[in-house]
Amino acid sequence: MSVSAMSADNKVTTRNPAKSGKPETPEPASLQSIDDKLNSIINILRKHTDDIQDIKKEQKDLAASIELCHTNISDVKQLVTKQDSKITACEDELTQPRPIIVKFVSRLDKDDFWNKRKVRRNLRATDLGYSSEKSIYINESLTPANRELLKMTREAAKQKGYNQVWTTNCSIFVRREKGSPVIKITSSTDLQRM
Repeated sequence: MSVSAMSADNKVTTRNPAKSGKPETPEPASLQSIDDKLNSIINILRKHTDDIQDIKKEQKDLAASIELCHTNISDVKQLVTKQDSKITACEDELTQPRPIIVKFVSRLDKDDFWNKRKVRRNLRATDLGYSSEKSIYINESLTPANRELLKMTREAAKQKGYNQVWTTNCSIFVRREKGSPVIKITSSTDLQRM
């Protein structure tokens, strides 16, 4: 508020309160201007509240989406693990290859092939045009029972000092050394005669 004083010629002069050292008090604001300001503040607060609610909803949706991603990643990891074990099984099967069974038209052809097998004892896959260095073994095709009996015969021969175990025409034979008597093995009881 400014302070006025009368001069000699009756004119009103105004003094600057800042110069006089007294603070200036503001004019009282009208109720209408206060109401307008409050309404403006309330509108701003409502807008911010709406924005906050939108952000909370977006965060909730984002959290649900992230949870779904974690579930999907877990499912994919399980699928990859299963596929990895299947691939490993396939690789193992390819590197323990299954035997190839060859059937001959005549016994003479079979005997001729069998005799030539003895000449090439260290046959390798490269000898047949493959890139692998794996050895190729040529054996007679035995029934599962004869295969098991051959396995038992080899174990018994190792324990009892027999050097030679072989098959001819699907029969199993064993002898201690070259020139010693040959024993034909037809059952597990024959292993006791060794």
